[in-house]
Amino acid sequence: MDPDEQALVCKRLANGESLSAIAREFNTTRQTIMRVRERGKTERVHDRQPSPRTHASY
Repeated sequence: MDPDEQALVCKRLANGESLSAIAREFNTTRQTIMRVRERGKTERVHDRQPSPRTHASY
């Protein structure tokens, strides 16, 4: 599954579509859709900007 398809899967999951419906449309398994979902969560965590420090550096 290419990155554009993965992004579309994540968007559709966020909109509440079922894993099964998405898997059928992409002609793949629910497990693949679950892996895309987990990979998307991981990438979002790594894409976050670091929090500003609220204390003085020593």
